[in-house]
Amino acid sequence: MGQAQCGGVPGAGTISHDRNGMPLMDDDATNSLTTVRSLTGQRVRAEAFILCDGVQVHDGKLFILGGGWDRLLVRAFPVEQTFALAIKLSVPASEAYRPMAMTLEVRDEEGTIAGGQVHSSMIEVSRPLGYAPHEDVPCFFPLHVGLVVRRPERLTFVLLIDGDPIARTSIRVVAHADAGQRPPS
Repeated sequence: MGQAQCGGVPGAGTISHDRNGMPLMDDDATNSLTTVRSLTGQRVRAEAFILCDGVQVHDGKLFILGGGWDRLLVRAFPVEQTFALAIKLSVPASEAYRPMAMTLEVRDEEGTIAGGQVHSSMIEVSRPLGYAPHEDVPCFFPLHVGLVVRRPERLTFVLLIDGDPIARTSIRVVAHADAGQRPPS
């Protein structure tokens, strides 16, 4: 498991690697353990999940360079490609101060995991100053990824929180003889 910073808003997040801190409640009706999320019906939402050339987080803002592309032209395979994902999560107040597993998977056209877990970390979001106890908490992540692409295909990036998919975006990787040349000015 790696580390990811929940940044952008002062005091908006800390990192935790302790899975034992997740609050669990005993459900008398079924005599099974149930997470707080399933009891309240609230879940973490992805408000932004953008494939881009680069991203930074500063003062509660995502600074995105070359964002929103969905095609990758390459000269030959295999090719190693680096890129970034700009992520903004909205975390319900009931989920603050609870460690959550954030995972990024890459899936091929058949839906099987193509690149394994590209990123996995435990995150814990705290409520920053100025946020009411019932307000959702914004959390920003600049995720930088390297991936080896072995053939022309469509790849889908899936963001999961505690194993639940909350966002996805795709790219089509295409072989192109002129991929390294600039268009005429």
